[in-house]
Amino acid sequence: MNQLQMKGKNVLIDGRLLSLSNTGISRYTNEIIKGAIDFWGKDNITVILLPEMINHVDFNHIETKYKPFNLFHFFCFHKFLKKQTFDLLITPFYANSFYKISRKKYVSVVHDLMYCLVPNFFSSNKLINWLGITYYDILVRRSLKNSDAIISVSKTTAKDVLKKFNLQSEVFKEGINKIEAKNTSNIDTLTKYGLTEKKYFIYVGIDRPHKNIEFMCNCFTKSKSDKKLVLCGKHHKNYNNPNIIQLGYIEDSDLKHLYANAASFIYPSKYEGFGLPILEALSLGTKVISSNAGSLSEFDSRFIYFFNPYDESSLIKAFDSIDDFTIDDVQLHSYLKQFDWNKISLEIISFCNNIH
Repeated sequence: MNQLQMKGKNVLIDGRLLSLSNTGISRYTNEIIKGAIDFWGKDNITVILLPEMINHVDFNHIETKYKPFNLFHFFCFHKFLKKQTFDLLITPFYANSFYKISRKKYVSVVHDLMYCLVPNFFSSNKLINWLGITYYDILVRRSLKNSDAIISVSKTTAKDVLKKFNLQSEVFKEGINKIEAKNTSNIDTLTKYGLTEKKYFIYVGIDRPHKNIEFMCNCFTKSKSDKKLVLCGKHHKNYNNPNIIQLGYIEDSDLKHLYANAASFIYPSKYEGFGLPILEALSLGTKVISSNAGSLSEFDSRFIYFFNPYDESSLIKAFDSIDDFTIDDVQLHSYLKQFDWNKISLEIISFCNNIH
């Protein structure tokens, strides 16, 4: 038992965005929970959960009906917290509660400020979009001002937080999420989707305006590449092109093989707070063609073919010349060590522990 456990430090972790679909924030939260349990001990950690997750966890937890981005629940959550015994609240996103309990320490994590930086994020209707931004501004501004410390996942996000809210934050990068392939094989997966090794590009994610998918598809059709373009994820429009293959949502068991056998992963986004899929692809030895917008430019250009997300010729050239782009595997392996979750979660938890 370490000194912290002997002191009985009680830590609450806000797990209200944990989900069975393993979203980015859900995976991030799980890593924070693991790191906290390793650091402070299982008995000192309690995770706040929504009812649907109660039967799917094996750590100490309490249930709440209050959801994080509901304005009414945002006020009520304070009363819920007042009933709990804790010294530190870690919220792995940017919405805690409207009021802060005195003498308790709050830490919040900002993954991005996409809601106010991406044009027409909520709607192309100016009024609706303004209302969406105003609504989130109330939640985020109050939550961050309540926080004794703020964590940003990239230098870009930290700059955005400073510019938008005039608040300083500490930068801790995200770690690589391991994608499990279970018992399927490379050949079985490629056969299943009618693909050939290294003869396709892959994009993984939803289709939102800032993701720049239409731009990517237009550039692909104008390129001279003899490869296919595979789109994985929900809500993609139909491009009516036999060389653009839309697979929809893909389970991790297949996704790992689709990543690993692609000629390259494509990330055309106009804005990202971090860019986790880039690390997922690199960790599987897959080349990456990425936009140089925002935080994405913080990755090392030795391992990524960067392009301008507003310049078609820039991406067309990438499609046409990716086979000539080479990566030093030894250097890549060394580079990826800094994104190990065991290391990062320990750094984050140590930082939270030292807040005064």
